[in-house]
Amino acid sequence: MPETKFVDENLVHHIWDDQHFANTNLCATDGREITILKTGFWNGDAGPDFVKAEVIIDGKLYSGDVEVHVKSSEWQVHGHHTDPKYNKVIIHVVLWDDAINLRTEKQNGEKIPTLALCECLDETIGKLLDDFHQKPMENVTVVPKDCRANNAQLDFDKLAKVLESMGQERFIEKTENIQKRFRASDLEQVLYEGIMEALGYSKNREPFIQLAKKVQFAQLAGRHIEEIQAILFGVAGLLPKVDIEENSIDDNTSEYIACLKDLWSTADESYKFQQMQAEQWKFFRLRPSNFPTRRIAGISHILMTCKDGSLMLRFLPLIEEAVAHTKKIKQIYKKLWDVMMPKASGYWAERSTFGGKPHKKTVYLIGKERAADILVNIVLPVAYLWAERVQSRQLSEAIQLLYDKHPKLQDNVITNQVIQQLFPEKRMVRSVINTAKRQQGLIYLYKIFCSSRICDMCPIIGDM
Repeated sequence: MPETKFVDENLVHHIWDDQHFANTNLCATDGREITILKTGFWNGDAGPDFVKAEVIIDGKLYSGDVEVHVKSSEWQVHGHHTDPKYNKVIIHVVLWDDAINLRTEKQNGEKIPTLALCECLDETIGKLLDDFHQKPMENVTVVPKDCRANNAQLDFDKLAKVLESMGQERFIEKTENIQKRFRASDLEQVLYEGIMEALGYSKNREPFIQLAKKVQFAQLAGRHIEEIQAILFGVAGLLPKVDIEENSIDDNTSEYIACLKDLWSTADESYKFQQMQAEQWKFFRLRPSNFPTRRIAGISHILMTCKDGSLMLRFLPLIEEAVAHTKKIKQIYKKLWDVMMPKASGYWAERSTFGGKPHKKTVYLIGKERAADILVNIVLPVAYLWAERVQSRQLSEAIQLLYDKHPKLQDNVITNQVIQQLFPEKRMVRSVINTAKRQQGLIYLYKIFCSSRICDMCPIIGDM
């Protein structure tokens, strides 16, 4: 198999989405004949990479999801074989086949074909890399290009109401999905896993989930910062394994690594049997502030503050303030964000990797945009489940108020493309898409109507 260090999953997304392969006489690794009818739409949410695809396998039509990897072995490395979210996947698309097993097995026991694209590409890998680097992420297929809302005379007051309603549906869906996914787990672990997954963003979501399952919240809460970091970096496989030669790195790095290694050597032996591979973590084409090493440093500071053994209690008292102090809701948001924005200190205040060149000291290990995203998509839904469990109407009302009024988050591929279809003039965007709830409504609109192409039922154009 060729050298893969310059190839990441995003390139394979590009190859699949733009169909840079010959769609004739395709064969899966197990010999099944494959014909691609629809590659599907990119999924900006958790789960498989593409949804609503159509593929003919040995003469039979299948509709469902597509999961994309660089190598076929990554299906198991990422834990998809134990994750029910991937049970609707109909084909596993990879660039290279490096697995022993000819078929990819899902959590439900079903085996699906793996399609290796390396032998049927329409360009060299080098040319495809060049093309990919020039292609904006906004060009990934998300919204159908023939959307009827484009250039239509929309009633923006009606649009705002529709998005409010859909934003609420999205919130309910999130709470229900969390409840189904973590049926047997306590909510402290659920919140911890959700935050860890969000810290991984798109490229490192899966390894962060694995790390959170291998080292659970209760095992880390309230420990000393270096102890937490030693365990997390050790299990993640990111703690440098070899002795570093004298004078090859600076004294600060040498002392820090030695400290972590001493703590790791005395850690519970069960951790040693759960170690991940460093290769599971992606650094390529990431900003240094988003490197998994800095994210792990960030969560370790948050875990250190949970002296009472509860992560939820870092948020609940602040959330409850929203009902009594509605006029101070902006200050409450800031307090909630601050929980997720530990100030940078120690080694990671000016580093992004072990032994990396020191950079200008940063104020926070996790930025405001990521903290706000975690609050809306993880903390509030989990807190809502908590409120239901303890039957607290006041807490439920506070959560709803904070969700309704939260400022808009950073746009993603889905929201950007839906906005382009709905708003011919940018000036209208700010007045309509002015809260996170309405942004969530855009995503729900896409998931329910755009990705399924059921335009006749779209509530936005239904009365036109």
